[in-house]
Formats: sequence, structure tokens, C-alpha cells
Amino acid sequence: MPRAFDNRIELVVGAPRPAPVQWPHRIGTVPPLAASRQERAADEHLMAADAPCQVLSGMGGVGKTQLAAAFATRLWERGEIDLLVWVNASGREGVIAAFAQAGVELCGAEPGRDELAANAFLNLLARPKAPRWLVVLDDLADPGALQGLWPPAHPQGRTIITTRRRDAALDAEGRTRIDIGLFSPEESLAYLRNRLGPHSKRITEAGALAERLGGLPLALAQAAAFILDQPGLTCESYLELLDDRTVALAELSPEVAPDGYHSPLNAAWSLSIEQADRSEPPGTASDLLGLAAFLDPAGIPASLFTAEPLLLHLSSHGDMRPHQVNAALARLHRLSLLDADGQLVRMHALVQRAVLDTADALDSAALAAADALVLIWPDPENNRVASTVLRANAMRLYVSARNAFLQDRLHPMLLRLVNSLGTQVSEAVVFSQILELDFGAALGDDHVNTMTARHDAARWTGERGDLATAVAETDELLKDQLRALGPEHPEVLATRAMQASWQGRSGDPVGAAAANDALLGDCLRLLDADDPFTLTVRHNLAHWRGEAGDPQGAVAATEALLDDRLRILGPDHRDTLRSRHNLAGWKGEAGDRAAAVAALRSVLDDQLRILGPDHPDTLAVRNDLARWRARTGEVDAAVKAFRKLLTDCDRLLGPGHWYRDIVAHNLDYWTERQRSGQYRGPGRGFSGGASNIGIGSY
Repeated sequence: MPRAFDNRIELVVGAPRPAPVQWPHRIGTVPPLAASRQERAADEHLMAADAPCQVLSGMGGVGKTQLAAAFATRLWERGEIDLLVWVNASGREGVIAAFAQAGVELCGAEPGRDELAANAFLNLLARPKAPRWLVVLDDLADPGALQGLWPPAHPQGRTIITTRRRDAALDAEGRTRIDIGLFSPEESLAYLRNRLGPHSKRITEAGALAERLGGLPLALAQAAAFILDQPGLTCESYLELLDDRTVALAELSPEVAPDGYHSPLNAAWSLSIEQADRSEPPGTASDLLGLAAFLDPAGIPASLFTAEPLLLHLSSHGDMRPHQVNAALARLHRLSLLDADGQLVRMHALVQRAVLDTADALDSAALAAADALVLIWPDPENNRVASTVLRANAMRLYVSARNAFLQDRLHPMLLRLVNSLGTQVSEAVVFSQILELDFGAALGDDHVNTMTARHDAARWTGERGDLATAVAETDELLKDQLRALGPEHPEVLATRAMQASWQGRSGDPVGAAAANDALLGDCLRLLDADDPFTLTVRHNLAHWRGEAGDPQGAVAATEALLDDRLRILGPDHRDTLRSRHNLAGWKGEAGDRAAAVAALRSVLDDQLRILGPDHPDTLAVRNDLARWRARTGEVDAAVKAFRKLLTDCDRLLGPGHWYRDIVAHNLDYWTERQRSGQYRGPGRGFSGGASNIGIGSY
């Protein structure tokens, strides 16, 4: 039968006469807009753009559907479109069914022949005089499902697609992808205030809750609904529940999902995970998410996932190779379950929490991740940014899986972490104290791991500048170690070495030298002469002999030690560089100041190459080089060097670090000498009082 449309005649053979179309016409149900919905930058972008197809891509729960619904509602209410088609695009069958319904209603296509009816609808959209149309394909799960079903590019039409995917298949001429991110902190807080009432007691600690939820709209909506459903509950009390790891994320969702969301927070990503797991080798994606869930959401080194310990951990799916792991990470990235750029992998903290709530074999995964961190952790550390990332991941891993580490074996990751915190001494003290409490509760106060943590806490307390507390803690620790471990235990020897250092730093270099001399005798009796700890005690003994007034003896002892360290450790080892550093200083104190300057320049060149400019040892050599340049008459150059060094110390070292205090002292000292034109030969090291001070190495 013939029918007219836009001054054209179309013959649909065998089809019943369709009911007249009432324009404007809508097919499908547009989700209602969320309560207290926030206007976002993407709203303006959608309205201003003229691209025929826009793809809203982002992780589950970021509000893609709400953006599309707000855009569609706005165009519909303004009368700017004649046809609105809203399609659930989670599967190809659903898209075909929706397009077929449109073909029947608008084109008189024969019901039951869905492919033909869908094609008739797409042909309608492509007509030169087509109605003004908007097609929304919501929650596209697989870009391949639209093969042959893409709405045409047309000046009268717009297509909006919401999807968690970000495959290259979504990029084509005429399509623009908009990555939908999280709420800003201001948007998150505004949402909670508007939803809960700006003057309600419920908004107590709303800012802290907004920060903890990480700007995820779904999480904010469900938290607000849960709080509203529970009489007397506040943002603060919800935050306490969220921090309680015995409470599953599923228990913090309201009984009815709010704001048009279809699933509770804990299930928001389950379909994407299932889809990722179907790829070969099956299950790899879930295991990778489980590993990432332990680590720093702000950035995990991509190299961690292909390190040997993690490849072995993933081997339950068969022999795993790095390229297979990288392919699985890429799938998770395309599904917006994590972000990967080849260097770092990022994962939202709430996705981590949801994964951990349901993960199995947590301890083995955590320990495998810890082994991998140790393997990729460079020694020496010569990249400040990379070290910061590694420390953040190690700290997060310990907090996420604390029980896995509270065993008789002190995991090397914990030692690497504590030592890496050397520039941030306050953090090192706090973390050592946490380890002491944790190991004490799990294994007892007399366990060697607990005492190792006490040793580290005392060490970093002294490095922070609180020598009195460090001395008291070290003395008490040594008493407990002698009682529990015996006088010949390696931990006892280490504590004696630290005790001697505090003695020297407190103004008694003679006593420090004597204590190290006695300790060296025990090391030679109990350990090998080439043992690294024996060499360290020799290093300290030479240093304190020099500080006690015997620079020639310090030169001879350090030269002998340097020969052994070169033989055992090689020229680029950090301890070898420290011996060269000290040897240069003692040559200067013995009278050859020019030799000190030349040797320190050479050490600095090698430190910059091996350790990098930001390493504390490099800062120490820069101080001592400036000091000896001043003592050879280059006062102006030395003052400039001290001033630059002080700026770098403020940038690189945490508050209270004693290196910074020494540099500030030396800058003041030589600035005053420069101003007055006077020069007085300064004393040595820490015994010099108002004189300029060398840092040295011990």
C-alpha cells in the first residue's frame, strides 16, 4: 500500500496500515534525572558540540546515563527534536529489537521481521528530509554489537552512546569520544549538601566522606540514600562504617538503588569483570584486579605486573608470559575497570574495595605483590618520583594486607620501605612504630621482628634530630635484646653500632671510637672479615677516630677500608662512595685541603651519575664540598652553593632532617664570614661548636 512521508511515496508490501505517527515521537524510556543532580562540564560539551555521534565513555558509576538522559530531556522539552529513541544497548539483540520497534511504528515495517524492520528505521534516519532525531544507545557493552547498526551521520540527527568501553573501534569519522570522569571535590560536597540538606546534622563530615568516595557519583548517590534511609545516621557515621573492613561494601548500599542506577555499588563493575575474564587465559583479569586492589590507587608501576613473582602467582591459568599480562591489562583498561598508560596503572579506591570484598587467596596475592615490589625496586634509588611511587604502593600493600606480613619472616619489602623513607624521617618514625605495635601484638614484644621495628624507630628518631629520645630508646632496646636474643645475635650488634653513633653525635667522639673498636673485635670473632656489617663498623670506627682528633689515623683506616670495599662491592656501590666521601674529608682535616676539594668533586660526579641529584648522600657531599671550598678561600662560591643546597634540602627532605639544619648553620656561618671579611679556621665536624660543620658519612 502506498503512503506519503516528506512528499515521498513508500510502498510497504504485505504490511498492515500503520497507525498515524504523532510528532514529536518517542520510543523507549528515558531514565528520570537524579535528585540533586549536578550540572557538569560534559553537559555543556554535549549541548555545544555539533558532532553527529558522541561516545560518553567512563567507568561504571560516573554518571554517563544521567548525562545522556539530561541531554535528551533538554532537547525534547525545548522542542528541538521530533524523534527520540532510547535504546538499552547492553546486547545486539536489544538494539535490533528497539530499532525494529521504530521500524514498525515509523515505517510500517512488518512485525516479527526484526532485521528488515531495523534496516527500514536506519534508512529513515538517513533520508534527506528525515525528522530531527536523537538516538541514545545506553550502556553499550560491546562495540562489535553495533556492526551494521550504527545510526547514520546526518545533519538532522544526533547519536549519543554511553559505554564503559574505550576501544579503538569506537573511534571513527564523525564520532567524538568524551571521557567522563569523576566529580570534583566541590561537586561531590555540593551533591551531599543538596541531597541531605545543607543545614541537616546528616552532613557532619560531609567533606571527608566526599573525599573518601573519590568523586564517584554512584557512590555518593548510594551513600546519601543509605544515610537518608537510616534515622540518625550522618556522613561521619557512614564514613566509620566504610572504614570498618569487617563491613562489606554491599552492606552499605540502600535496599532500593537511587537515581536510576540499576545495581548496588559493589556490583557496579561485576559485568565488566565477567566480560574481561572470558578472554584468554580465562580468569586472568580477575586475578590482576585482585592484585591491583592491594596497591596504590593513584598509580601502580606497570612493570610490577610482569615481574617474575606475579607471573608465577598468575600461573594457575597456565604458563603466563608478560605479553599476556599486558593484553589482560589492556582489556581492563578498555572496560574502564582501571586506567593504564604503559607506565602506571590506576584503579579507583572503591573498585579496589569491591574487589577485595570478594577476592580469594588474599595473603598469597599480597606476598606475591610484595616480592614483585622488591624485585623492581632499584638499588640504589636514583629517581625521586619513582621512589615515591614505590613507597606509596608498599605502604598501601602493607595496610591492605597487614596480616600477610605479620609472620616470623620479616618480608624484605618492609625493610626496603623503611630505608626508602630516609628523606621523610617523620614518616619513617611513624611507620616503624606501627610495625613495632603490629609485630608486638602478633608475635610478642620479644620477637626479633618486633625488635627490628624498635631499632628502626630509634634510628629514625635520631635522624629526625631528637637525639635524647633516640639514645634512651636505643639503650632500652639493647637491654631487651641482650635478655631475649643474647649478646651474639646480629640484631644486638646492629644496636650497639647505633648506640655508638648516638654517643658520637651527642658530643663524645672518643667514646664512640672506643665503642666501635670493641664492636669490631666482636664482629671479627662472630662474622666474616668481608661481611658488609664488619665493613660498616670499620667505616664508623675510622670516622669517630678522626672526630676524636686523629685525622691522619682516619685517613689510613679509611684508605684500607676503601681498598676492601672496592674489592668486595665494586666502585659504584653506595658504601664505596661513602668511603671516598669520608676519605676526602679526612685528607682535608689532615692538612691537604686542595686534595679534599678535588676528591669531593670526583665523588659528587659519580654520585650524580649513580645516585642522582636528589639522594641524601649527594646532598651530604655537596655540603662538604662547599665547606672545603670555603676553607680554601672560595667563600663567595661556597655561600652560593650553600644557599642552593638549602633550597634543595627544603624541597627534598622532610621537616626536622638534621642535614638541613647543618646546611643552614653553614650558610649562616659563611655568610657572616663573607660580610665581615674575616676568616677563622673552623673546628672539626660536630665538635666545632659555632664553626662550620661537615656531614661526613657513618
